[in-house]
Amino acid sequence: MKRFLFLAAVLVAPSVAWAQEYKPDFNCSVDHSKDSIATMLCQNSDAAKHELIFDQTYYALRQLVGQSGWKYLKQEAITDDAVLKQCVASIDPQNPQLLPPADPACYISQMDALTEKYRHRLSGSALEEAKRPINEHIALQARLIAMGYLPASATADGVYGEATRQAIQTWQRVSRRPQVDGFISEADANALLSGSGQSAPQEQESYSPVNPSGAGTAYNTQQSSAAQPSTKEDDLILIVDEGRQEYENGQNDFQKGAARPRRASKICSLIRSPQINNWVGTVEELSSNSSGYGVLKIRISPHATVGTSNNSFSDSLGEQRTLIAPSDPVFSQVSNLRDGQRVIFSGRFSTSQDDCLDETSVTQSGSMEDPDFEMRFTNVTPAD
Repeated sequence: MKRFLFLAAVLVAPSVAWAQEYKPDFNCSVDHSKDSIATMLCQNSDAAKHELIFDQTYYALRQLVGQSGWKYLKQEAITDDAVLKQCVASIDPQNPQLLPPADPACYISQMDALTEKYRHRLSGSALEEAKRPINEHIALQARLIAMGYLPASATADGVYGEATRQAIQTWQRVSRRPQVDGFISEADANALLSGSGQSAPQEQESYSPVNPSGAGTAYNTQQSSAAQPSTKEDDLILIVDEGRQEYENGQNDFQKGAARPRRASKICSLIRSPQINNWVGTVEELSSNSSGYGVLKIRISPHATVGTSNNSFSDSLGEQRTLIAPSDPVFSQVSNLRDGQRVIFSGRFSTSQDDCLDETSVTQSGSMEDPDFEMRFTNVTPAD
């Protein structure tokens, strides 16, 4: 819980069968001579481990309360942090220049009490995740890295922040798990570690995200029945995630730029007709422009959305009008939705030469890291 900017502790020597040596996620080589707790955490593996166990619960609760509750949860945790001060000895009046030591046993006891306090607010898959032995918790995060749902440069540090939650949700969606909630339940953990869940494209044999022209192919629609999801929506998500990884792993602008036309080629091979039916997503934007036309954006994965244009001028320049007119039957459907609602939708993608499916980001990084594909919606209904 140290300062809440450096909450995590990392497992040292991950290749050595989960060696029982833990260090805090902040840099211990930096001068901490004025911070008793930081000094203690850098020196005491067991204390760092118990802090990480607290973080495991804290980040499960953080996912449960959602972004709107993050501020209040952090304020609560900072208030609770004050109890840890009792674990620091008083300044020695005979040697006031010396840093008073922190008691590891006291710190561990207080951290365990805080962990239980926060854990009582969890249930279901969130509780299953928070109660998991810490080494298994880290192993699952390492598995997401190995499967390509997190970048190869990521560290399995036990902190399930936003990137890890998005990776979990992508894996759950691609693997068609019963719940896409960002928590790793016991059933999810068994599937993830056993390999029964789907791998991200970059785990395919002979594939390099920086050099996809190797012996294997980055994406092969002819093999999708065995190794890939069977729906075009999930296949498109895989292609987008693959393109994002290739872009992020590019060593220079030349390599990064090459990712976009390769992604476009795969999308064109996958989606022969721009008309799609009964895809599933979450309403991310629900608004109207100055003319009263509806603007709708639906997130289909942590790194991809589909949606209308957001202004009449750009909409008039496209191959089709995507803004939802009040006279359109879809307008009444959409007007009854709410932000964050799961929906089933049909429509027609706009197409382009650059991305195959017209993508509306104004920057290349936006196009590759979180593309927004333009669509004219023909039907949108609640998924529940």
